[in-house]
Amino acid sequence: MTSGPVLSLVLEGLHEYVEYSIRVRAYTVEGPGPFSEPVSFTTQEDVPSAAPRNFTVENATENELELAWQRPVEMEVNGFLRHYNIQYFIASEGPGSAMMESVSGDTLSTTLLNLDNFTAYNVSIAAFTIGDGPYASEVVTTLENVPGEPPQNVMASTLSSTAIRVSWDPPPNGFLYGVLRSYEIRYTPDGGNATNVTGIPAENSTHVLTGLQEFVNYSIEVTAVTVGAGPYSYPVVAQTDQDIPGVVPRPPEVPPERISATWAILTWSRPTDPNGIITGYTVNVLAVESRSSLPGSPTRRRQVGGVVTECAMGMGAEPNQTLSVLGNQTFTVVSNLAPFTVYEFEVAAITIVGQGNFSPTQTFQTPEDANSTFKSEGLTVNYLSSSVLFITWISPSCVYGVFTHYEIIHDPILVLEPLGKTGSVVSPYLGITTYTPDTAMSLTITDLTPNTNYTISISACISTGCGMKAETVGQTDEDAPGEITGLTIDSSAIEGNDTHLELEITWTGPTLRNGPYNYRLSFTGTQSPPYPNERKREDDVRSMVVPGPSLEASSSASYTTMDALPFAVYTVTVSAYNIKRGETLFAGPLATAGERSMAIEPTAVTNIETSATSPNSIRVTWELPLYPNDQISGYIVFYRQSDMISNDFTSNSGYTHIESAELSADIADLVPFTNYTVRVEAVGETSGSSGAIDREVIQRTQPAEAPDIDDVLDLSTDGDISLTLENNPEFFTTGIVEFYAVIVVRSPPVGANSSSYADAGPYNDETKPQYYITAAWSSLEDVPSSFAIGDEIITAVGGVVYENVPLNCGTDYAFFVRIDIQPDEGQDDLVAISQFTSVRSSSACFPTAAVVVVLLLIIIIAVVVVTVVVVLWWRRRRRRDVFEVSSKTQDSKFRHMAPVDPLPLSVIPNPITKPYVGPQDPISVADFPEHVRQMHSNDDFYFSEEYQAVEPDHAP
Repeated sequence: MTSGPVLSLVLEGLHEYVEYSIRVRAYTVEGPGPFSEPVSFTTQEDVPSAAPRNFTVENATENELELAWQRPVEMEVNGFLRHYNIQYFIASEGPGSAMMESVSGDTLSTTLLNLDNFTAYNVSIAAFTIGDGPYASEVVTTLENVPGEPPQNVMASTLSSTAIRVSWDPPPNGFLYGVLRSYEIRYTPDGGNATNVTGIPAENSTHVLTGLQEFVNYSIEVTAVTVGAGPYSYPVVAQTDQDIPGVVPRPPEVPPERISATWAILTWSRPTDPNGIITGYTVNVLAVESRSSLPGSPTRRRQVGGVVTECAMGMGAEPNQTLSVLGNQTFTVVSNLAPFTVYEFEVAAITIVGQGNFSPTQTFQTPEDANSTFKSEGLTVNYLSSSVLFITWISPSCVYGVFTHYEIIHDPILVLEPLGKTGSVVSPYLGITTYTPDTAMSLTITDLTPNTNYTISISACISTGCGMKAETVGQTDEDAPGEITGLTIDSSAIEGNDTHLELEITWTGPTLRNGPYNYRLSFTGTQSPPYPNERKREDDVRSMVVPGPSLEASSSASYTTMDALPFAVYTVTVSAYNIKRGETLFAGPLATAGERSMAIEPTAVTNIETSATSPNSIRVTWELPLYPNDQISGYIVFYRQSDMISNDFTSNSGYTHIESAELSADIADLVPFTNYTVRVEAVGETSGSSGAIDREVIQRTQPAEAPDIDDVLDLSTDGDISLTLENNPEFFTTGIVEFYAVIVVRSPPVGANSSSYADAGPYNDETKPQYYITAAWSSLEDVPSSFAIGDEIITAVGGVVYENVPLNCGTDYAFFVRIDIQPDEGQDDLVAISQFTSVRSSSACFPTAAVVVVLLLIIIIAVVVVTVVVVLWWRRRRRRDVFEVSSKTQDSKFRHMAPVDPLPLSVIPNPITKPYVGPQDPISVADFPEHVRQMHSNDDFYFSEEYQAVEPDHAP
């Protein structure tokens, strides 16, 4: 209610966001009037005044929470509920770490994801209109989970060969995700299966693994257990300590091929349980059967010549041995064994801790050995001649077996392989004698080589072979050398030497040297036909002693000379003679050989000369090479166009060549008047090679007889009479042009030949010759490519002047060219004359320049005169028309006046005798008709004169 004149009212205490309908009525003293029409309005929104109802947290897992709620009462929403804001944070950390999520206003549940395991969360929710309303809150803990991280700082330390201590720290804070209940350990040996140790109390941080294998690497991992086992830690590796090794298995039997009379190869296997690094093995070898009659030394019996004795077999044999072997080996070689003895051996392995037990024993037996038989003593040798040796000896003191015989070997001490003796025991040099003596210990050896050292050996033999050898050396006496074989003669060129050869004579010395020896070498070399006799050199005759080889050297021999004659027949003889006995009586057979030495390329030919025999040919002559070095089969002449001599004589590239069998040649088909470089090579028939070149010459061919110049000029087809001249140097390759002339012939008779007028001279004004030289030049470079006849140009050659005079109009002319070529010395004059051009009439000729100028001036004057006459006539005609009009006017004006008599003809001034003099004063009107009449006299002569007097500037 309001009173008085108040016409407004503020309504308070209304609900937010509610539509109201309002009506108003007025009151008087009489009472209330009617209500107004209702007016509706809605109050503004506000934040909710209550939190969502029945907010609960259900179905919690390790990292999720499910939230549910109900919408606030509508009167508490206070506006349009747009969404719900959910705020949650870890309760222990406070709201500073809160996270926010929003869900739509029509949603009544949601799930919080990715939460931490086993963690208390403060969760709140508020409705949102234009802002958050009151929050409803709950504190809820997520469920336990397995640990998220393994135990930390896991370490393992070895306690013994079977125990390892493991230590660790708990998983990091915040990663247990539950209540720690226990630990587990997983350990795995190299190449083995894993073993788990469970139920280790949660308060423990160490554990000892026992019952492990010796010297084994273990991979160890640790995990923590809450509601389950978490991840294992990164593996740590620990190795148990070494221990003494186990027993080596019984060694295998020793195969026979690994046993000899004095050594054996023993093998075994590694222990099944090495328990560490095997650093070595101990091998015991013991003799179990020795039948020894001497302390510590096994014995055997021998029998020589029916007498039985006992021999000690020691020779360093050891009945019992202990061997040490490296740990990376499972075999060893035991030596110093005794033949025919049974042995047993055992093996034990060793680590750094100690040695294990020995293996079970294995046995083996050494075989019988004849080589252990003692050698004979007192062996001596004496020569009886150059082919007989006598030997003596004493029987051996000990033979290991039943004696059967002696084996005696005589073997020459051989030298190098070129003698055909390889140094091995090869028949017929080796002699083997089987000898069973009754009582005497001696033997005579025959059929031996003279002057040869022999190795004499003797050994006693049993059924299984022969024993050790006794050796000595004996030498037979010297004798004459044997036959020389393989005598050869070889020749070869010497680089850079074109006059001599290298001659090598080789041979093989006597197979039987029979003592130290030398060689007698003789040879003769003759350059016999077909070598050119005029170049033959003196015979090469020589004889010399060539030292023989030493006893240790090869019997191959050679002699080399560096100054042998090429292409010469050499005859060689060689013989060997004993140095001790002399060349005369103790020389061996004579070896003879003959051979022509090789031909080499001839030296350069001598005295090369050339001459030009024609424009297309050159004559070349030469002499034999100073040293032909072969039979000359012919010559090669090389030539090429050139103005230079080459310094390179190693290649004929770019040259053309011809062949000749004589000492001269004619080179044909050449280009006239051209320089050619010429060189000559001699060709050896046997060597098949061309000789050297050390010089070349240049020769120019003669000029041609005359160039073909029929086409050197061409007559123009236009109004001028002009010639096209050939002045290209490439056209005149046959010689040097020394005179080039253009000749004019007036009115040549039909069928005339141009050569009839070749003797033309310069033009003469007085004689006016029928033919004359109108122009001439002394060099092709001065000749123009185009030449106009009659242009009055002056040329001169050798002091003679030639004038190109104008032609006579209306006259026929023909033209030709004469060309003189400079001849060689002694050569006739070379003149070339072209054919006539076609006959051309001079009617088409033009006047000279002066005449043309005069004619042009006359034409110009005539044109001017005609123009003036036409202009004057036109003006006179115009004035006449004007005067007639004026006369008619005067006639009408002066009719009252008396007529004027015409002047007699005699009084009319003669314009030729009396020039016109115009009026000095103006003419009166009365006198004007008379004046006009006078002006008309003599065909209007004075009109012209008056016009010229009045208008002098316009007079014609």
